[in-house]
Amino acid sequence: MIMALIFQGTFLSAIIISVLLFFVLLLIGWLLRTKTKLSIGLFYTFFSFVFSAYILFYLIEQPGYVGDRGVMIINRWFLAVVIFIGVWVGTRIILSFIWDVYFGTYRDINVPVLLRNISTLIILLATGLLITRFVFLKNLSGLLVASGVTAAVAAFALRDFLSALIAGIALNIHPPFQVGDWVEVTGTQGEVININWRATVLHTTDRNHVIFPNSKIASEKIINFYRPQKKHAMRLRLSIEDAQPPTFVKETLLQCTLQAEGVRAVPEPKCRLLSFDDSRNEYELKFYIEDHLIHETIRDNVTTAIWYAFKRLDIAIPNPSRDIYIQDDNQKQIKHDGRQTEVESPLRNLKVFEPLKDEHISHLHETGKI
Repeated sequence: MIMALIFQGTFLSAIIISVLLFFVLLLIGWLLRTKTKLSIGLFYTFFSFVFSAYILFYLIEQPGYVGDRGVMIINRWFLAVVIFIGVWVGTRIILSFIWDVYFGTYRDINVPVLLRNISTLIILLATGLLITRFVFLKNLSGLLVASGVTAAVAAFALRDFLSALIAGIALNIHPPFQVGDWVEVTGTQGEVININWRATVLHTTDRNHVIFPNSKIASEKIINFYRPQKKHAMRLRLSIEDAQPPTFVKETLLQCTLQAEGVRAVPEPKCRLLSFDDSRNEYELKFYIEDHLIHETIRDNVTTAIWYAFKRLDIAIPNPSRDIYIQDDNQKQIKHDGRQTEVESPLRNLKVFEPLKDEHISHLHETGKI
């Protein structure tokens, strides 16, 4: 009877402590969400409940009320769940500060989602192995052997997927681009909008999504228009008739370029004479832009300004030259008929062909080798 009363008092105190602990944990989660904009969601609420329940069970644990075997098993499962969920929540909080605050705020580096997920997965796998070894007291040697065989079979079956995954990890260790950059891959230009485990997604100026497997991107040449800075060069080639002096043409091209909207004045545009021949000169115009999203519009602004300036200054753009040959089929037929008469006459005069009619001589001429 006395033990029952003691247990009832202990049970009531344990409930009060557990409830208070549950609300304290919820308060901490609320402060984390509001002060740091950290998204931990309902999983943190579940962790708070499980941890409070574990504390409740731990406080009311008394020999005789629950069997020793039952106490041990329940304690281990509660402890395993609490450790695993606690590590997950702690990992989310700590890594969020590392990725967003340290790298994002202080170093201005946008850490890809792929690297975040891989780091979290590695920590959770290590936690699972440690729980198996030290909470459930299981030997990991057999588990590791079985896991190795399973991993080998899975690696062979998923070799293409794993190739893309490894390439994605390599891209995140030494990232050639980040989300928001404008890049060119295998002739396709677009803005990087997502880098995941398997592929990279580009958004083109045609409002299409182009998906490149990471394994393909890792083996291709990549042009990043935003690195090391957003300001980058564009080139335009023009053929001009050689009637105008190169200096005058260069000055005109540079003035038109600086007047076009979207062209940066610094660094200043450059114009070079690449080559010349009997009728035309080849020029290359180099200018700088900053917003690659509208690079097609900027190029149009430059070429339109050049066209109007050339019309005002009477600078001609040469048209392609073609050589045209006219063949008179009637004259050819006349020559053919004359040749035919010249050949048929000697055949008719030969004694061996005297028995042949005229149509036979004509057929012989047409089919025989002269």
